[in-house]
Amino acid sequence: MLAHSFSPALRRSGRRLRPILVLVTALALAATAAGCDLYTASAESADGTVTPQLTPAPSGTAEVSPQPGCEGVTTTGVVTAETLRRIDGVCVPAATAVVLRCDPSLDPVAVLDAGGESRTFLGGSFAVPVAEIPAVARAVGFGPSGRFYGMADDPSLLYLESGAGAQRWLAVSAPRDVADPVGALIVGDSILDGASPTLSEVLPAWELTVDAVVGRSSSGGISVVESSFATPDVVVIELGTNDHDPGAFRANADRILAAPVVSVADLVVWVTARNPDDANPAINRQIVEVMAALPRGVVADWDRFVPAEALNGDGVHPAAGQEHVFADFVGGMLETWRAAVHHRGPARCAAAVIDQVG
Repeated sequence: MLAHSFSPALRRSGRRLRPILVLVTALALAATAAGCDLYTASAESADGTVTPQLTPAPSGTAEVSPQPGCEGVTTTGVVTAETLRRIDGVCVPAATAVVLRCDPSLDPVAVLDAGGESRTFLGGSFAVPVAEIPAVARAVGFGPSGRFYGMADDPSLLYLESGAGAQRWLAVSAPRDVADPVGALIVGDSILDGASPTLSEVLPAWELTVDAVVGRSSSGGISVVESSFATPDVVVIELGTNDHDPGAFRANADRILAAPVVSVADLVVWVTARNPDDANPAINRQIVEVMAALPRGVVADWDRFVPAEALNGDGVHPAAGQEHVFADFVGGMLETWRAAVHHRGPARCAAAVIDQVG
């Protein structure tokens, strides 16, 4: 399908390797109420829009007014902090759970205490929609944003249920778990091929290995990841543009995400496809579904982000002089994650907020 030719793929050797060893510590996520409620009803507005509605509180007990001191939202300058409460109105201490936005332009962050260790989660563009919240999830607390749920047996999972739907937030790795420079394996097709030189300029502090082939479909990405012995901190997949069968794409995506090089990554990003093919919406839905099941996975929604005027006549490739748009989009997401890992960017105000609000 893709006939455009770009510069050869950029490859860098000498990647930092670390042993394929994953140490899983069973930290019990602080849970303030048992049970979980799912979306079971919808309300239709006058314009025909269907909005999911929250079912009754998990315990079956009606929610009551919060106790004094559980204000809900506190704003200090550009920082907004959201304290949570249980369904009985008791405040959840900020040291246990708090939702904050260090700046209106930044993604929201949730900071939770998991067995005495602080865990940071990114929402916003890093949240992945899910069909439903697991029935075994436990309530962390409720606030203006909605209801937050965690998993007692997996502190890397945090869900938000609100009128806009249910989503899984991204657990951010601890600084000690991420190398410096950060290593990334990026696999894609001609979109990535054309953006490769610019991507290396956008991410100068990263150690990149880019494998891009014009016309590559998801099936072509399988051998790349399955044959890799690297252990990158981040894996980015930009595939789906050249796929036309959603079922076959899903099978290929499952296989790609099962590869060892992906399973050891601290962050896995899949970039949605953008083309006029009738199958494109279904391909992108498969991307969201498969990434929702991956705790370290996020979706970079290129299809929604890229403006039509940045593409050439085929509606697929960036126009001449616009190759930087893709690099800026993906690079910006990776840099935001890296900043959050080191308690900067969207997480830069977390410690001060917890100290002040808690």
